[in-house]
Amino acid sequence: MWPLESIKPLRVGGKTAAFAMTVWLMTACFDGANPKATSLQFAGQDLRGRDFSGMDLSSANFDGARLTGANFVGAKLTGASLKNADLRESYLRGVQANGANFAEADLGGADLTLAHLEKANFDGANLSRSRLDGAQANEASFDRAVLSGAHLVKAQLVQARLRGAYLESALMNQAVLRGAMLQGAILGATGAAHQGPSPAKLAGVDAREADFTGAQMTSVDLSEANLKSARFVEARLEHANFTWSHADLANFSKARLGWVRAYSARFRHAQFDGAVLSQAQLEGADLTGASLRSSTLDNTNLNQAKLEGVATEGAQAQHVLTHATTGASPVLFQSR
Repeated sequence: MWPLESIKPLRVGGKTAAFAMTVWLMTACFDGANPKATSLQFAGQDLRGRDFSGMDLSSANFDGARLTGANFVGAKLTGASLKNADLRESYLRGVQANGANFAEADLGGADLTLAHLEKANFDGANLSRSRLDGAQANEASFDRAVLSGAHLVKAQLVQARLRGAYLESALMNQAVLRGAMLQGAILGATGAAHQGPSPAKLAGVDAREADFTGAQMTSVDLSEANLKSARFVEARLEHANFTWSHADLANFSKARLGWVRAYSARFRHAQFDGAVLSQAQLEGADLTGASLRSSTLDNTNLNQAKLEGVATEGAQAQHVLTHATTGASPVLFQSR
C-alpha cells in the first residue's frame, strides 16, 4: 500500500514529534513493508496537517481529534470513528470510508470528491462548502447535517437520509437521490422576499421515490429532474423550476407551488390535492390523470397543457388560462 520510508512525521511548533510517531508505529502491525492499522487510538490527539494518505486505518478511533488540513487521500477508513473530529479543510479525496462514523464532526471545506461513504454516518456534521462530487454515499445518513454550499454533483445518495439537513446553495446537479429521505430538509432560499442563502441546484437529479415531505425548497432548480413517485407533501416549492422534469405519480398534496415554472413537465397521475398553484406556469405540462382536488389555481397558466382525466372537484380558480390540448375547458375549475 505504501512503503515505510514514505511515512511523513508530524511537525508541531517546528519540531519533529518523534514520540508520537513511535507510538503510532508501536500500535501498527506490518505486512512486509506495508503497515496496517489495527484499532489505532487517536482520540483527542492533535494531528493537524498529518499525512495519512494511502494508509489502512480501518476501525481507527479519531474521536475528537484535531485533523485540520490532514491528508487522507486514498486512505482506508472503513468502520473508523471520527465523531466530533475537526476535519476542516482536510483532504479525503477517494477515501474508502464505508460505515465510518463522522457524527458531529466538522468537515467544513473538506474535499471528499469520489469518496466511498456507503452507510457512513454524518448526522449533525458540518459539511458546509465541502466537495462530494461523484461520492458514493448510498444509504449514508446526513440527518441534521449542514451541507450549505456543498458540491454534490453526480453524487450517489440512493436511500440516503438527509432529514432536516441544511442544503442551501448546495450544487447537486445530476445527483442520484432515489429513495432518499429529505423530510424537513432546507434546500431553498429563506427569509423575507426570498433573501438569504441561494437555493440548491438539483437540475437533472434522479430523485425517484425520494421523500421531500415538509421540505423548504423555495426557488430550487429541479429542471429535467426525474421525480417519479417522489413525495413533496406540504413542501414549500414557491418559485421552483420544474421545466422538463418528469414527476409522474408524484405526491404534491398540500404543497405550496405558487409561481413555479413547469413548462413541458410531466405530472401524469400526480396528486396535487389541496396544493396551492397560484401563478404557476404549467404551459405544455402533461397532467393526464392528475388529481387537483381542492387545489388553488388563481392566475395559473395551463395553456397547451394535457388535462385528460384530471380530477378537479373542489378546486378554486380565478383567471386560469386553459387552452389545453385535451380535456380543455375552463369549467373544469370552480371560480370564486
